[in-house]
Amino acid sequence: MAQLKVLRDQAQPGVEAEDVPVADLPKLFDDRVSRVAFLLEIVGMGYADQTFDPRESKLVGEIVNALADEDDLLGRITSWVQRQVLLVKEAHELMRG
Repeated sequence: MAQLKVLRDQAQPGVEAEDVPVADLPKLFDDRVSRVAFLLEIVGMGYADQTFDPRESKLVGEIVNALADEDDLLGRITSWVQRQVLLVKEAHELMRG
């Protein structure tokens, strides 16, 4: 939920959410940089509570199938997100002392 709040706080005032079919995502994220950035955010939101709900996993799988241009991209992104989550947890522990 914390990452969802960060995303919400970054949104411009007056921006309205809209439903976008997964099949239309390649038109919105039309280059590798935007696709990987989007996938990092989506997978990160899935791990925000340190678990990945099966429904979230199914949706992420559908999104990856629509956007990924290589077979192991989801695995690499998931690995990066998991390491990032551990680093954030470690940073919080350092702050607490």
